[in-house]
Amino acid sequence: MVIPSALESGQAKSAAQSFNDPLSHYAAKLRNNRNLEPNELHSRRRLVQLEREPLRPSRRRGPNRTIVEVRDSTEMRLINLLERSFHYLSDQNYEQAVAALEQAAQLNPKEHFHAARTYLRALHDYPRALHHLNAYDALTPDFDDSDGLFPVSYLKGLCYRNMGNHAEAVRQFSIGIDSLALKHGSEWVNYKQYVSRAVSYLALQQPDKALDDLVIAAKNCPNFSPLVTYYKAKAFEQQGRPDEAKRTYQDALFFWQANRVKGIGQPEDQYNPVFEDDIDNASKQ
Repeated sequence: MVIPSALESGQAKSAAQSFNDPLSHYAAKLRNNRNLEPNELHSRRRLVQLEREPLRPSRRRGPNRTIVEVRDSTEMRLINLLERSFHYLSDQNYEQAVAALEQAAQLNPKEHFHAARTYLRALHDYPRALHHLNAYDALTPDFDDSDGLFPVSYLKGLCYRNMGNHAEAVRQFSIGIDSLALKHGSEWVNYKQYVSRAVSYLALQQPDKALDDLVIAAKNCPNFSPLVTYYKAKAFEQQGRPDEAKRTYQDALFFWQANRVKGIGQPEDQYNPVFEDDIDNASKQ
């Protein structure tokens, strides 16, 4: 199944903004940790100048002096790279952005995550995204890191799914879903994670498991979801229930149109974008 890109649907500005901000805040945080004058913190050009200037004599004495100077120099290079990537992302110049992020990851392995997200969301280069996610995940092998919304295992599952390995995608999706569901209950899992696993179940011709996930997704979704309803119709088709599938496609189309009237942003999931034409065409088959 070829899943269309949310960026290709006119969502590029919002998609870029959603991962610009963390980089900008992170760079600002790094800057604020340095002992610089306030007027030195506002100019990106000044940051570049500071990186190129010879290091000032350290006020520290003893064996730690050189370590502090090297650390500060590395921090300035990292700040510059993050600032550069932020501006490239703002301009949707993703190739230059990931080039800067690749260098940043060499200075700070945590930046593998930002490189991975850019490869995944903007460039749709799934092997490279997976490489950086694995490198980032290896920093905490006993913990499933999160970007604040989704666990890293979920992002890895998206990579495997788009590379055609649905069995491994299901395994990765399950890591994030099951750990949270067992600890707090399935209602605490973001409904989009269930949708993604359902899409892979459908690709594996397992509509019963897909439908189970979609039922939970519908409960966890805050609004009537054309996305969930559309894939429920797909599951009904695989189960050999064409009449129920047709009615469900019509429901999905109604939900899409109702959400548009309410001003709810659509498509609702950039990783599983479903458009009005997709639903309309499927309902007519």
